[in-house]
Amino acid sequence: MLFNSLHFLLFLPVVLAVYFVIPTSWRRYWLLVASYYFYLSWRPAYGLLLLTSTLTTFAAGRALQRLHDQPSRPHRFSAKHILWLSIGLNLGLLAFFKYANFALDNLSSVLNFFHLNFDSPTLNILLPVGISFYTFQSIGYVIDVYRHQVTAEKSLIDYALFVSFFPQLVAGPIERTADLLPQIKNVHTFALWNWARVRAGFLLMIWGFFEKLVIADRAAIFVRHALEVYPQAGARELIVMLFLFAWQIYTDFNGYCHIAQGVAQMMGFTLHDNFRQPYFARDGHDFWRRWHISLTKWFTDYVYIPLGGSRVNRARHYTNIMIVFLLSGLWHGASWHFVIWGGINGLWQIASDIKKRLLVHWHLTLGDGWSTRMRQRLTTFAIAGASWSFFVMPTLTSVGQLWQRLLSSWRGLPLKETFGLRGADFICLALALAALVAVDLAHERGIQISSWLTHQEWWCRYTIYTLLILSVVLLGVYGPEYDASKFIYFDF
Repeated sequence: MLFNSLHFLLFLPVVLAVYFVIPTSWRRYWLLVASYYFYLSWRPAYGLLLLTSTLTTFAAGRALQRLHDQPSRPHRFSAKHILWLSIGLNLGLLAFFKYANFALDNLSSVLNFFHLNFDSPTLNILLPVGISFYTFQSIGYVIDVYRHQVTAEKSLIDYALFVSFFPQLVAGPIERTADLLPQIKNVHTFALWNWARVRAGFLLMIWGFFEKLVIADRAAIFVRHALEVYPQAGARELIVMLFLFAWQIYTDFNGYCHIAQGVAQMMGFTLHDNFRQPYFARDGHDFWRRWHISLTKWFTDYVYIPLGGSRVNRARHYTNIMIVFLLSGLWHGASWHFVIWGGINGLWQIASDIKKRLLVHWHLTLGDGWSTRMRQRLTTFAIAGASWSFFVMPTLTSVGQLWQRLLSSWRGLPLKETFGLRGADFICLALALAALVAVDLAHERGIQISSWLTHQEWWCRYTIYTLLILSVVLLGVYGPEYDASKFIYFDF
């Protein structure tokens, strides 16, 4: 069930209506049923994987808690055995469904290189939507229990809802145990109806739909047409494509997160921000503190720090950075071009760190003037945008062909006639992007638009609400060019 589907627009009012009228002690049961219905609507068989991940990590958490509570009592398995068994089982499921064909293809390539003929079979495996997200969330829970950072959950219902909570189930943000699980346990204490909370959540939802339907899906039309003809396109057109894809992937994913946050907020839950104006970042470090924050924090806490983080010698520190980003690239997709994308971002992090160290060593400063900040932000956007070429192209070979065209031919096919967007669409997209940048700039300066609106006169508030809703309804991309199949990050 997609957020931008009629199915969801019918599903959500029913969920909210029942949620607000049933006894508060029944809320968790209702949300669990709604969450599983939401997930099973994709494909019923997916529910078995979600249930398996839930039961195995719940059992592992309970077993670890018993070991913590009775350390002197002899046990058949140690805490490490339980931890690694749980992690291995869940990562094994993720690896099979996401990486089996990738592994077989690479095994075939290696064996054929040594003249050992092996034709790898292609397994007919459909990637379960959201498996990368809920697997990491449930593994994080087991690790937190192992580290004594949280107490293992006793209620299977509460824990099952923690893993399957439908607003953030299929594309995050990846919530931490200590943040989301206590909210679920206290759901019976949430106010029955809070108009300010519901209004703020609805505003977040509408803004998410604006990002998705007005910006991301309109940019996607140009990007999709450009990919069909890129061998004949010139550098000018391909630069425009990469520029628009940079905004497409940002607004597509951030739009999903805002819809998820808005739905959760209407029910009284708080989900973390997954983006913080990433295209205002000033270097590689800053960018990854702002982009896909929940995944970055997950890899930092559960991979980077256990490897030694920055508390080791320089070479080991940079090795740790590369390991994290290579794994992050592999998490995004079972293909070498995603791994290379991760490696590029790892090198970007290392280069940013070396630059800072050299500036300190030489007692230099770049200043903090407007021109310096603008140059740093434009440079960061250019590097991030160039790296998205590994996302927009389907294979490593096509990435090479794209860059060959970028570097060899400036002029190519006409933009308006070939790439699917008429002049009016370009104007609409430009205005929508300007509105997005203005909102991000306000947030960058500490002005929260939602809070600012609450202090305005009622006519001002509802004029803005009405304009935003009308822009989604009237300017959203629908009709023959509209591809409602999924959000971009559903593939990851």
